[in-house]
Amino acid sequence: MPIYSPDSLEPEDGVSGLIRATRMIGGYRSVADETERDAIDISKRVPGMVVRVNATGREWVLGNDLTTWSFA
Repeated sequence: MPIYSPDSLEPEDGVSGLIRATRMIGGYRSVADETERDAIDISKRVPGMVVRVNATGREWVLGNDLTTWSFA
């Protein structure tokens, strides 16, 4: 049975973004501080994801163990 898939995604509520970064898995995101970075749920982490910490302006890359952060 085929599943309908639209050729573009558009928000229905008038908000310009489609999803919140907190719902994404991996990728790039920004957080307020290191505490918020460390609180990213393990199910949302992937090796190599990049997180910008706004308090310091630094970017961090997640290691293969999903717990170790290194400067980008």
